[in-house]
Amino acid sequence: MNKIEKVVYNIVKNNVKVKIVIKRIYQSFFLIFKPKRLETKYDVKIAEGYFFGFHDKNPWSNNDYLLAHKIDSSVQGVPTKEDCVEIGYFKDTELKEFKTIDKTKSWNWQQGAMLQWIGNRDQIMFNYWDGNQNVGKIVDLNGKRIKFLPYAVGAVSNDSNYIASYDFERLNRGMYGYGYANENKNIKTLDDNIPLDSGFRIFSIKENQEMLNISINEINNLLGERKLNGYLFVTHFLFSPNNERFLFLIRSYIKNRRLTSRMISCDIHGENIHIFPCGNMVSHITWVGSDKVLAYCSDINEKDGYYLFNDQDEGYKKVGEKEYTFDGHPQFNEIVNSIITDSYPNRKRLQELSIYNFNLNEKRLIGQFYSPVKFSNEFRCDLHPRWNKDGTKICIDTTYTGKRALGVIYLNKQI
Repeated sequence: MNKIEKVVYNIVKNNVKVKIVIKRIYQSFFLIFKPKRLETKYDVKIAEGYFFGFHDKNPWSNNDYLLAHKIDSSVQGVPTKEDCVEIGYFKDTELKEFKTIDKTKSWNWQQGAMLQWIGNRDQIMFNYWDGNQNVGKIVDLNGKRIKFLPYAVGAVSNDSNYIASYDFERLNRGMYGYGYANENKNIKTLDDNIPLDSGFRIFSIKENQEMLNISINEINNLLGERKLNGYLFVTHFLFSPNNERFLFLIRSYIKNRRLTSRMISCDIHGENIHIFPCGNMVSHITWVGSDKVLAYCSDINEKDGYYLFNDQDEGYKKVGEKEYTFDGHPQFNEIVNSIITDSYPNRKRLQELSIYNFNLNEKRLIGQFYSPVKFSNEFRCDLHPRWNKDGTKICIDTTYTGKRALGVIYLNKQI
């Protein structure tokens, strides 16, 4: 954002309707002359008609298979109850050989079906509508069912021992387009603002039992003077790399207002709780090692930016203050000690992709990707960048060709 855009943004950011209208009008002036659809010096491979989902999961297996959802081009808006996506993976680096292993009705455009590998095993987990409720499903590389999990999955620990689960029905009320069209029927407190019997669970895959169940009311009471009002829900769960702690957001939805968030961490038993010293806005997060968290958020003075927080104490610092004046979806890679992150479409509908190296305190632009106007609101396609394990490739979702597509960027192959 330039200085004028930043001033306008700070004025309207708390009024969602006004912000959307102003953004659309502003972008329309620049659409008269469409920019170059793709600007990068790196080799990019794409597969149209596929996408992966959110930025907080790794789509690559140990043998370099790449997970993806295969979509029906007729689905152009929020998925309906009958809309399916195919679940599978690419077996080749050219993104030509896709193996379909299943289908699911539990999905959305932003996070897919929470598709992910189960640790170091050749097993795949995704959310699945079984006809009565949304559950987790684990299959092998041929789609053979290994196990059903009793709840829809938000996150899996890196050692594959635990899942975090929460009500996707409630999430869909607070952040429309992040839940599923098919809703569980047994949720009696969906209309309650601060329910006593809805929150999140930690479930042991190995022991096949629930380890922790905390209500939204209990979580809100932990906040003390920073308690939230409005319609509350939880989201954005992430286990630490060493699997000892997890991170999540509790959020408040009030119609036409910006979401208010609190960022919280605790250990696997729900103890040693830490409430991070953020302001009222927290959008996207990533663990940096097992003792730090990077978040795009506001600080205690309500100044937006990327902040690196210590887990379990009050320390934090701003990261890339001059380089990053906009929200994005960061993911950290320990091998290269860097984050990959993106931006929302700017005035020319270009999405920026960049790397920030913590050793050098330096930003490197990877490319800019055009996003047509039709990919907006709940149908939008954020880049949601994801590292491979050794930091040599980036997986993105993109629309620069005019169609939703899965892309892989080869950082060791410049063109």
